[in-house]
Amino acid sequence: MLWPELPPATLAAIKRRERRHIGRVLQGAHPRVRQLPACCRDGASGCLRPDAQPGPGDSRSLLKTGNGRAGVHGAGWAGGLRLLGVPAPASLPAPGLGCGTNAESPPLQCVLTGKWTNELGSNMTIKALNGKGEFTGSYLTAVTATTNEPTESPLQGSQHHTNQKSQPTFGFTVNWNFSDSVTVFTGQCFVDKNGKEVLKTMWLLRSRVENIKDDWKATRVGTNVFVRLQPQKE
Repeated sequence: MLWPELPPATLAAIKRRERRHIGRVLQGAHPRVRQLPACCRDGASGCLRPDAQPGPGDSRSLLKTGNGRAGVHGAGWAGGLRLLGVPAPASLPAPGLGCGTNAESPPLQCVLTGKWTNELGSNMTIKALNGKGEFTGSYLTAVTATTNEPTESPLQGSQHHTNQKSQPTFGFTVNWNFSDSVTVFTGQCFVDKNGKEVLKTMWLLRSRVENIKDDWKATRVGTNVFVRLQPQKE
């Protein structure tokens, strides 16, 4: 936004005042700067909406631009004007703060359906959920405590059907085809800081034992982290 011509002495005084505070502003010590989104404090471009205009009390400075007029570029412009006896416009709307967008972006949705792999190389497929949040699929483990060759085993489970949030909780059971064991998984579907979907799970594996005296060693517990299985390039 462009402002009317200001006397050179006024502009010089504003610049001197702002230079004394620029270190605090850049370090986030300025009380107004601490209220800005992280992208603004980190110096990311596009922090303000393209159509946003400075409003009274806004934490930006008034500096002289190349055409001899004053432009918005820093912190405390309204305070600087009041200090010098120059009235700040009262009709300008308060700015809308964001990170390079005109509107707040919706949260990313983590979806269970699809093919997944974990840190051990085990793969699973989760089919589409029904209206109750129930699903079926298959699981091919890469590890086993038995001497049998692992085969693809069925799984069935459900996502919390009342959970309308973007990162749902879920649980499923795998009935192993190649052994007398059953594993129950519980977890949550997350979207990490890079926008990648991640399933964080904990499991209980129950193995069959011959008698009750061996019950103490029949259940194991562990965790697995699943990410989307990327298609292989031909």
